[in-house]
Amino acid sequence: VRQPVLSSSLSSPKSPLPAMLDAHCWCNGHTQRISPGWLEPPFVTRKERDMLKLGEHADWFLLGADGCATIPFKGRACGLLTLLGPDAPTLRVRVDGGDWRALALLDRWCFYWRDAVVLLCEGLADTTHTVEVVVEAKPPDHGILKRPPSCELWEQFSAEATASGRPVQKLWLLYACAVEGDRGQR
Repeated sequence: VRQPVLSSSLSSPKSPLPAMLDAHCWCNGHTQRISPGWLEPPFVTRKERDMLKLGEHADWFLLGADGCATIPFKGRACGLLTLLGPDAPTLRVRVDGGDWRALALLDRWCFYWRDAVVLLCEGLADTTHTVEVVVEAKPPDHGILKRPPSCELWEQFSAEATASGRPVQKLWLLYACAVEGDRGQR
């Protein structure tokens, strides 16, 4: 199979390049383990694989509906290394006591669990900050999923939620990540 020849308009030096996907440098990033002292109930622990330590397992914190995490960090951006799946919640996020904003984590691919980096805030001064994350009590709309979830873990989580009378959504917490440094660095 031969590739078609690019038209001269596409290869012309005058055609603009698309905008950069990430215009800021993420070179000075680091991770920090989530501390149980940063969490307000309800949360439980669950032993699963450690995303950063190949072959190792760690105790993840699963923050339930109305649970809160208060994460201190130094830098100009902060995110979470997390797992997204059918239990992915909508979050309320605020930085340094500012305004709350909603962040929906459930997307059409959440019918299975996958590793994800979720950006909580960016564009901050390169200093110390506190980000607060609250799991919304209202369950997200599973109608957006590409197909219904069907696995043993989902069945277990659904049964636990029904038995406890609590919503099924959870925020999986193990690591926060922060980026330090001048925005102009490349």
